[in-house]
Amino acid sequence: MILFYPVARPLITSGFYSFFSYLYPEEYYFEGEHHPFWEVSFCLDGAAGVSADDKVYRLNPGDMIVHRPHVYHKLWAEKKTFAHVLTISFDAEGEVLDQLDGAYSCGFALQEQWRLLNRMIGESGCPKKLTGYLRYLEKRPREFQRVTNLFESCLLTLADEGLPLGFNHSENALHYERIIRTLKNNIGGNLSIHELGRECGLSASSMKKIFSHYNSMGIHKYYLHLKMEEAVRLLTKGHTVTEVADLLGFANQSYFSTVFKREMKENPARFKPGRR
Repeated sequence: MILFYPVARPLITSGFYSFFSYLYPEEYYFEGEHHPFWEVSFCLDGAAGVSADDKVYRLNPGDMIVHRPHVYHKLWAEKKTFAHVLTISFDAEGEVLDQLDGAYSCGFALQEQWRLLNRMIGESGCPKKLTGYLRYLEKRPREFQRVTNLFESCLLTLADEGLPLGFNHSENALHYERIIRTLKNNIGGNLSIHELGRECGLSASSMKKIFSHYNSMGIHKYYLHLKMEEAVRLLTKGHTVTEVADLLGFANQSYFSTVFKREMKENPARFKPGRR
């Protein structure tokens, strides 16, 4: 009797959007972004500050962060150092992804795997651009698979062995966390800046200054971003467009649909179950 054992695939990477390492100069300050795919950033050297959703972290060599799709994030060089960071953005699926969120400290063996990926970029001699290495790999499918296998091995090991990294507990970082938590708790309302400041115990000017340090989107814009994320979640669960508009505090379905199309570049009907 011949037994056959199918290979379990708790993680499958379907493709990459960027794959690069960069030495960010002292005082570097990235304005921030959010996108519909996954991203990891591994600190090779120096120190980098990162905000992700309502949390703020400091990455030292051997630390890394995992950004889920649509999470707004920002990066800057810290401690007057040049921050050398390996960044990989990708699409993937599998149960392992359910375990990955936030920042981690990597053990020595896992650090060596991430550093090997960085060396492979350097050894390729490709241009140091967001997609330069991917264009190089595209012409070398066997090498591309080896790199993908190593990348998946890194994520699998991270899920098993990565140690969650503590948050930045500075006063301003805690204020920032409180601001976003308050916005989330009032996702169905329409908080004004002054109402938000009153909830958080901050003046409007102090609150705007703190928020802008960690998030370049602006408070009102970020509040809208949170509403759109929640709208996608509700729509995919089966709520109608009218129900979602009402739950998120929009005056009517028409206005909600207009805002959704503008912010998400999609018609809300596309997010109905079975249509994604």
